[in-house]
Amino acid sequence: RLFYTGLKPDTTVRIGYAFSTDGYHYTKYADNPVLDFGEPGRWDDAGVALPYVIVDEEDSLYKMWYGGSDSIIGVTGYATSDLLVSVEEILSEIPERFLLY
Repeated sequence: RLFYTGLKPDTTVRIGYAFSTDGYHYTKYADNPVLDFGEPGRWDDAGVALPYVIVDEEDSLYKMWYGGSDSIIGVTGYATSDLLVSVEEILSEIPERFLLY
């Protein structure tokens, strides 16, 4: 599981999610961003970034602390989400050999 800071062409920072079955090849979550910037006038309307996420298996939640800004003041935010229960398998066959050129 990988939560990351992403920057779109409009330069507003958002938080995305990607997953991997092998730790090397990642697939972006189809519903990115998982955390978008706030509505105009809110404390995080200039962007959200720097996610720190833990998995709370007892409550079946992702718990995320993140930085948000209204372009003047930076604040730490907190968000939760239900755990994703399925991850698509990326590599179903194990290669017989690898070649390095």
